[in-house]
Parts: sequence; structure tokens; C-alpha cells
Amino acid sequence: MRRAVVLALVGLAVGGAGPARADPGLAFDVDGRTVVVTAEQLAATADVPETTYVVDGVAQPLRGTSVRAALALAGVDPDAISAVTASAGLALLQLTGPDVAAVPPFAEGPALVWVDAEGRTALLRPASASGRAAQVIRSAPNAPLSATVEGATAAEVAIITNVERAEVGERVALMAQSSAEDASYTWDFGDGTTARGEHVEHRFRRPGRYRVTVTAAGAGASRPVVIIVDEPQRRTVLRSRQAGANDGSADGPVATPGSPDQSGTAPVATPKAKPASQRRRRAKAGADRAEARPPARDPNAVAGTVLADAAAAPAPAASRSRPATRAASAADGFTVPPVVLVAAGAVALGGAGAWWQRRRSP
Repeated sequence: MRRAVVLALVGLAVGGAGPARADPGLAFDVDGRTVVVTAEQLAATADVPETTYVVDGVAQPLRGTSVRAALALAGVDPDAISAVTASAGLALLQLTGPDVAAVPPFAEGPALVWVDAEGRTALLRPASASGRAAQVIRSAPNAPLSATVEGATAAEVAIITNVERAEVGERVALMAQSSAEDASYTWDFGDGTTARGEHVEHRFRRPGRYRVTVTAAGAGASRPVVIIVDEPQRRTVLRSRQAGANDGSADGPVATPGSPDQSGTAPVATPKAKPASQRRRRAKAGADRAEARPPARDPNAVAGTVLADAAAAPAPAASRSRPATRAASAADGFTVPPVVLVAAGAVALGGAGAWWQRRRSP
């Protein structure tokens, strides 16, 4: 039985530990826990269109994600914070609660975060009406920018599912859970499609490995749940072929009554092949019966015995029925009945006596 997969976290939190990989993004420290918002999440949630900001006295068109949206991705209520302090090396940049308000207090636009072409995460605090110049802080290339959140706690977001593997076209049921009240959920299934709602069902159209996440408004994003999708398996056909290979029968599936084949029609049931052991037992029994039978009679052989054999053999029992006569054949050789021999001897003796009398008579 597939074990239930319940992954809950604060954004992508790992309690008391830093980010698992040195990738661009924001690593928020919330109540002693590190919550990482990746560059992919920032790009997917970008809510600031191309806007001209004055940076180092030069007007530059920039676009990215507002710091307010980035805090929401981390599961932090932006309206509850007192300050966000970003640090990179010896540089510090601080944003207060009003700096991340729903209505930006800056004429140029909201506080902004983005990842530049060199893989550095940059955070910008626009110039204020009081004449304070815009501030920018950047991380090292391909590394997250660290920031500490004060005055707020992060909400927990979880994905609950009992599916780790699925087939193409199979329904996968997912449920979102969050400690935030009345949160609305947005799903990203990792295959380019999204959905909304606390309970969703999704069908993956291609095999692959998909990272599914859910984002709760005002609570943040969940840790990804990995679902492996395989090609559809023809279980009945595979079992039939395996059975055929085991008992030595012909290849191909054995149709079962009432089960449709690939064309959609019901196949005709075929008898199940007997196991090899049963066939071997029957073959051995047949061989034993063949050995027990008397040898087949040769139709060309002549019945009877020669005189020598007849003399040595015991006299046969008298029988009322006369033996069937048959025509003599060349295969009998020189076998002659005794009566004929006696008669021939008598004739020979009589002829010899007559010849002898003729010679002695004058």
C-alpha cells in the first residue's frame, strides 16, 4: 500500500538550517527558521511590470516581484511585519511595515526583488518623497540574499496526498492545508498547468517526474511533492504473456471471457494451457503403457515351428476343433509332415524289394 505523503512547511522551511543549495532567491529568517523563496518562485509570481527606477542616479527599467509578494511566498503576512532587514556581506538594507504596504508609498513603484543576468538576487528600496535616494543590495552570484523578518510569524502550508507514482491519464487527488484562515490556494503541477481550490484532481498527460506545489494567499508556498508518472501498463496482457512463458505455451495473451481486447471487442475464450509438469506425467504414463504391450506381430512371419522344435516341445492338448488350414508358402522351407515321410519310405522300400527280386530270378 502506498504510504501517505504529507509534506508541510513554512514556504520551503527547514527548521534552524540554511538553504540546501546555493541558488539565487531569498532566504528569510522567520522566528529562527529559514524559509527559502527560490528564483523560480519569484519569476512565477512576478507582479511588477517593467517600471523605471532611479538607481545610483541613473534611470533604469526594471521588472520583478514586489517584496510584499515575496513575503507572502514565504508564508508571512506582509501587514504584520515590523521590519525586513536584508544583508549581503557588510551591506544592510531595511524595509519597514509601510514600505511593503499594499499601496506603495514610493512614487517610482513598490519595493522590488529580482534576479539579474549574473545570477545575483537584488532587492531595491525606491527613493522616498523625502528625498532619500533609492537603495539596492545584491547577493553573491548564484547565491540567495539573506533577510530577517521581525514582528511576524510564518503560516504553515501542506500538501496531503497518498500518491507517489501514477500512470498517464490517471486521476491524482491532492488536498491543500494551511494554518492561515480562509486562504485561497493556487496549484502548480509542474507540467505547465495550474488550478485553484483546496481539493483538486489532476491528470498528467506525459510520463515524467513532476514537482507539485501549492501556494496559499497570505501564507506562502508548500514544499514540492514529487510525483513520478509512468506510461500506462497493460497489466492483463503482461500477466498472460508471463504465464505463457512459464508453461511453454505459445506467445500472446490469453483472452478471458467478457474482457475487451485492444480493438474494443470481446475476445473468444481459449482453453488454458496445461502446466508442463502435468504434460510430463502424462507422457511418462504413456511410455510405460507402450513398454507393457506385447510386441507387434509381423504380418510377413510364418506361424508354426520346425520339426526339431516340434519334437522338443510338449504335445499340445487335444482340441475338438480342427486347426485351420492354410496354403504352404516358400517361407516354410523344407518342413514336411511325418505321415508323408513314412509313406515315402514305404514306397521306396517296396520299389527296392521289387528290383532285388527281378535280379535274382533266372
